[in-house]
Amino acid sequence: MADREQALQWLDRHTSAGAPPVFLSDEVPHDVLRMLRRLDLVIRVPGGVLVVRSPGDEPTRVLQALVWPIIQALTRIYDPAVVERDSAVRLYLGRTDPGPEIRIRQTGRTRWREEIAPGIVVRVERGDVKGARAVSVGEARIPVDVPENVLLTLPLGFVRGALDDVALWMKSLVLSRPALTQAYRRQPRPVVLKRMEHIARDVGNEPLADLLGQVVDEEQNVRIGRDRTGIGRELVLSPLVTGAATTHEPWLDRLRVAIRASRDEAGAILSELELPRPRADLALLLAGARSARAYDAYHSSSIEGYRLRPEEVSALLGGASPGGPEIEDARSRLAVVGYGVAFDRLLDRVEKEQGRVELTPSLALDLYVDLFRPSVEAGIVAADDLRGWRQNPVFIRNTLFVPPRPEKVPRLIDLLFAELADIDHSRGLLRAVLVHLWFVWVHPFPDGNGRVARFLMNAALLGGGLPWLTIRVEQRDDYFEALRRAQLEEDYAPFTRFVARGLAANEAS
Repeated sequence: MADREQALQWLDRHTSAGAPPVFLSDEVPHDVLRMLRRLDLVIRVPGGVLVVRSPGDEPTRVLQALVWPIIQALTRIYDPAVVERDSAVRLYLGRTDPGPEIRIRQTGRTRWREEIAPGIVVRVERGDVKGARAVSVGEARIPVDVPENVLLTLPLGFVRGALDDVALWMKSLVLSRPALTQAYRRQPRPVVLKRMEHIARDVGNEPLADLLGQVVDEEQNVRIGRDRTGIGRELVLSPLVTGAATTHEPWLDRLRVAIRASRDEAGAILSELELPRPRADLALLLAGARSARAYDAYHSSSIEGYRLRPEEVSALLGGASPGGPEIEDARSRLAVVGYGVAFDRLLDRVEKEQGRVELTPSLALDLYVDLFRPSVEAGIVAADDLRGWRQNPVFIRNTLFVPPRPEKVPRLIDLLFAELADIDHSRGLLRAVLVHLWFVWVHPFPDGNGRVARFLMNAALLGGGLPWLTIRVEQRDDYFEALRRAQLEEDYAPFTRFVARGLAANEAS
């Protein structure tokens, strides 16, 4: 049997990007597996998947964070297998929240439905697999059913309950006529295809609607009215979906619609609240922000896990040496020094531009470089990490949310800031809520995303005549929960109210 040290070394070699690894049962050497079990580091998942957690990781949180690597492993076990139906639509749209149930179709005899993590159910069904498309979720590559099959198998309940998602996916969908005809002959479902034809026409994809109608007419020549399809006239698409021009990338279209939906929801909430009145005197706002410099640096750094006392933060920002006996100590100290640099430069920029600081990708990049320049100069952070957006997937512990793949980041960031540019500076609180919310959703940097988001939030507040807002470390749980609700449930109210309450409390103090 491998000893403890050998087993942990093997585990370390097979762990990437800080994420606990997921294995098929036969991929772990038997003696290593026995030792890891003795150390209580192995979690068995239905279907023959093993998750090996690091010491100290809470098992249920690990499973929730690794849903998609587990799904990838399951599709390898049952190969050929695909994620199908409504689960496929969510993945085509770039949604990484798993939904109420993840569906897998495979060609073997196995059938089961079980909870693989708290609140996450997987259903494995038998059926033919005729092709697949690979969709990346973080570091996982998921085989997804081809669109022709998905169109023919979407349950009516999902279509009715997630009509805007279905429509967004179909808005720019282009299908092969031979592939659609073959799929229809395997599963002749004229009512289903007519249903999808009506949705395609509603969302403005006339070529797709014509193709779907033609296939039904040529194969069966039946007349099916809209009322017979189950969607009727009472189901109406959101104007945000029908009115948005398509980028021909469903995941990008979905972000535009989601940003605008959050804008409308947050705007409506803010209009009903008693909020601080904007101040005309920018000099007073900047003076108030500068007086809170050490306080803000302590809380913002502590939220990210840096462990320094308030008096240490004040000393570092006053010019004390950032050195320390341990590498983690030096990392924390340099992070605070970088925070002070970014803080000062942002306020100088706000002052120079008379509060009219534009929220742009270049501003975000400047703040990121300022945050980490001292760590690069000390040799703790690689200089390459400061050259633009992240180049690798990121893993966030303790959440189901998986940030977008790195190749999508530039277009997502450009879209985000273009949408923000359409909102007037006078609506500073709305701009602050949206830039923070969606910047951390895109998660464009390897590290520092929360700190940059809070800087951007405050740039928007100052530009709208509102005071600097410090989110305190004791608010961390409420803060992260509000972000989680927005990221996984598309519920933007908690974060909007969280920021508004923070400003109101500042005014009262």
